[in-house]
Order: sequence, then structure tokens, then C-alpha cells
Amino acid sequence: MALPEKNLYMQNEINSSHLCFVNGYPASKNKQGKALRISPVFNAKSYSFASYIKLDFDNWLKYSKKSEWHICSAYGKKTGNESPIKPNGLSGGGLWIIPNVANPALYLCGVFIEYYGTEQLAFSTKLLEVVDFIKNA
Repeated sequence: MALPEKNLYMQNEINSSHLCFVNGYPASKNKQGKALRISPVFNAKSYSFASYIKLDFDNWLKYSKKSEWHICSAYGKKTGNESPIKPNGLSGGGLWIIPNVANPALYLCGVFIEYYGTEQLAFSTKLLEVVDFIKNA
């Protein structure tokens, strides 16, 4: 089943704060040998990483990124004994946003590319840029 076009965020600008998450199937968490020991059927585990769009980010050059092409998201710090899940292995997964938690709707807006653990920042390529690249390839 294809994702309805109405759920694609094909705008270049993100002007309001958004809750976001990346979903994927990291190879480090889906070892085929381990999965096949349990059962003859390969079972893949999906993981999600929640964060928020960092609208005030302005240090694009430090990370060799462009605000026209990329989305910066941030994630929380360790609180007490709880640490946020790190997005290891989620590169290539979709970046999904929920613009309004009071009226939840889900939109695919980018492709997750990398994160910087010590800075608690993550970057995704905007969906519009990915689509334009594919059209022009």
C-alpha cells in the first residue's frame, strides 16, 4: 500500500515547532543469525527515535549542511537514570513530523542521514530535495 500523497510534506520551509520521529530497521538490531536461531523465519524489528525540529538552529556550516536542503532535529538530555535512545543505524529511515499534537496527522518530510551524539543533534535531507534529485537523475 502506497503512502497517500497528502501525507508527504513537500514544502521547503518548516515554520512551526514539530514533534518528529525517525523509523527504521537498524542492521545492528536485526542480526540475521540471531533472528534465525529463534525461528526459521527472519523477524525484523522496527525502531523509532523521537525528537523535535530545531527551528532556531543556525550553525549549518559547522556540520557541512544547508538550511535549504536539510532539517535539524534535537533530542533530550539524560534525566536521572534515563537516557534517550540513540538513533544508531536509522540512516535512510523516514523523518516523520506531527505538526499539531492536538490534531495528530503524520507527514513524511525527510530522510534521516546522521546524528551527532555529543551535540544531541540529528540531520535529515528534506523530502522535496530527495524527490528533486530522483527526478533529475
